[in-house]
Amino acid sequence: MGKEKLPDGWRWSTLKKECIINPRKPQLQVDDHQGTSFVPMEAVDGDRGIISEIKVVPFQKVKKGYTYFEENDVLFAKITPCMQNKKSVIARGLINKFGFGSTEFHVLRCKQHVIPEWIYYFVRNQQFINEAEGNFTGAVGQQRVPKSFLEDYPFIVPPISFQQKIVDHIDKEIFHCGQMKREIRKELETFEDLITSVYKTSFENGSFQKYPIASIGDVCMKVTDGTHHTPKYTNHGIPFISVKDIRPDKISFEGTRFISEDEHKQLIKRCNPKKGDVLYTKVGTTGIAKQIDTDREFSIFVSVALLKVDNNKIKPEYLEKVLNSPICRQQAVHYTEGAGNKNLVIRNLVKIKLPLPPLDEQTITIDRLNEKLNILYDVRGKLIEKETAITLLPASILNEVFGKYEIPEKV
Repeated sequence: MGKEKLPDGWRWSTLKKECIINPRKPQLQVDDHQGTSFVPMEAVDGDRGIISEIKVVPFQKVKKGYTYFEENDVLFAKITPCMQNKKSVIARGLINKFGFGSTEFHVLRCKQHVIPEWIYYFVRNQQFINEAEGNFTGAVGQQRVPKSFLEDYPFIVPPISFQQKIVDHIDKEIFHCGQMKREIRKELETFEDLITSVYKTSFENGSFQKYPIASIGDVCMKVTDGTHHTPKYTNHGIPFISVKDIRPDKISFEGTRFISEDEHKQLIKRCNPKKGDVLYTKVGTTGIAKQIDTDREFSIFVSVALLKVDNNKIKPEYLEKVLNSPICRQQAVHYTEGAGNKNLVIRNLVKIKLPLPPLDEQTITIDRLNEKLNILYDVRGKLIEKETAITLLPASILNEVFGKYEIPEKV
């Protein structure tokens, strides 16, 4: 299906014709000690398109070396990955109607024919984001959208009355998406509570009190962790697994980073994950276990421990399940050390204790637990799919507004 022509009364322009891009800072008669609005990049919530916190700092600290902007200016993150994460926002609620922020913002100030919200939604449209990414300049890891890309980009300008009506509609639709997403998050939290309850009742009932207690160190032939240095990432190759990729129901290879085969061969000399081993998170969200149930090769980061099971003592899936139960998760939290980025070091990890039934009883426990968990994971998976679809809706809404018109060869 071909793209549409603009409706009557609408016109094509460029951002540079309709905005002042990166306007100059005027002469400000401000006392050096006066409180001034400051917006660092981390204060911009890309998902919601809001400033989560406007910091107040003395004028003297920010008057040089930072980006100047005024009330109702649109801030657009120009550096990767902030640009792709849609860290763009309308600056509002500023002290004395002006502020300063990260040098990685482009500033777009509307002229008379557009409103800030129209610019804001335009630069959040996925088509614009994709093309901006394709025009990055600079070295890898420090790539930026050049000002020239913004200046020359074709820009749709409806009458202001239409801009406001469309913006009101977008606001309403995106607010509704947010409501639906919050409702699903509540349902997911309920399912997490149910899953925790199932684990708890499976390993803390009376029958387990008769079994001997063993530690991770007792039932594993080897306990180690992944590489302690950050590898050189590649566009393809061997998956490099970290904490974010490990869940109680699966090891996710979606969105993982990659390393070269040569580097992988060096890393597995120290830590070689194999099918039947158990991965265990030890940094961040500690105490999540997942048995490796694939022959696929991969390497792991230091944030992940590798447990090589003694199959004469314990079944890998039983170890996975009991480690995910509250009885072991609480110990993992207790043994975690450090402030900020807390770590469950190996010498403490091996101390975690667990009930150890005979192998045949372990099989029975696994089967009973899986019967319940499979139902819960199935429903939870459908909720996650629904949440993902809702997350994509705002992009679809903006594309319907900005992406359906045929761009002329010359603007």
